[in-house]
Amino acid sequence: MLIDLESQPGNRVYCIAPGFAELAALNASYAGRRVVSDSAMFSPTDIGPLRDDGAHRVAFRLGDPTGWFMSEPRAIHIHRKEDVLDFGKGREVSADPARVEEWLYTVAGRMKDIIARSEGKKVGSLLFQDDVAERRDPLQEVAYLARAYFSCEVLFVVEPR
Repeated sequence: MLIDLESQPGNRVYCIAPGFAELAALNASYAGRRVVSDSAMFSPTDIGPLRDDGAHRVAFRLGDPTGWFMSEPRAIHIHRKEDVLDFGKGREVSADPARVEEWLYTVAGRMKDIIARSEGKKVGSLLFQDDVAERRDPLQEVAYLARAYFSCEVLFVVEPR
């Protein structure tokens, strides 16, 4: 489902793995505002479809251009913070709250379509049924769908002023 979401126009999807494992290293990375820089980002498309729901691993060294997908050993490209947070190449959304809200409803609809194709049925959450007369908060809906169905978090990056 992450590959399908990544293939949608304007979406960027990454599996992020920390380059630290010890609490002291996490604290140092956090205090130095380097958590993202000290992590590796992998595209779900580069990893490829997984044949099962088992545990899968990547191995990498910070600073290397590639890591290794260990389930089927092969090199995969590591995306870096500088590549991912390039404000000029992303999909821009108007700052107008009404347009942002409609864009979020569109994202939620795309996510529901992917879930339906993957699970072979309509998304059955009472909280987010499409036939409810009152529309739900779209940001909460996108965050819920991301966590409940895609096992991930949603991150919105805003260019600093």
